Amino acid sequence: MKKHIAELADKRYQDLVGDKRLDFVMMFIPNEGAYMAMMKLQPDIWQEAYEKRVLLTSPTHLIAALRMLDDLFQQRMEPVLILSAVSGAFVDCYRGKLAVRAGKSSQQAAADFGYFGGRAYYFGKACTKARGMSDGYLNACMEVLFRTNRLMNSSKTDSRLLLERAFTEISALKGARV
Repeated sequence: MKKHIAELADKRYQDLVGDKRLDFVMMFIPNEGAYMAMMKLQPDIWQEAYEKRVLLTSPTHLIAALRMLDDLFQQRMEPVLILSAVSGAFVDCYRGKLAVRAGKSSQQAAADFGYFGGRAYYFGKACTKARGMSDGYLNACMEVLFRTNRLMNSSKTDSRLLLERAFTEISALKGARV
């Protein structure tokens, strides 16, 4: 597996798309069991591949992310609104993780951030969800979302394609130990 990752990285497919540059080339592992076994036996392999601009993904991660995104597009949601909602959820998880680390309850942190009513409820849920997320995972997801926002604002690339790539990257991060 490491040999194939190195070969993909050396070929630099992500640089062969003309004047626009892709951030990653995807290495699709079509067998979910093989993907999970690889992650268990070689927990650092995902990060190693990521650093070489190779994104490892499995059928479950890829299909789930793209189906969810397709459902949103079918509802005619604007890509910028989708990105905003997803980014907001990750920001809340990040804030929740910091609040818990500082010894605050989710209610105290919600009040500190000016969240009341339903917003405070969702923030509490984000605090709970954030407990199961590593700092590395949250940071990597935030990087993907910020980069996508920057590209949506500055490039001529179709926003839908940018979102699909972002969701695919985040889904792949979920299965990795970042």
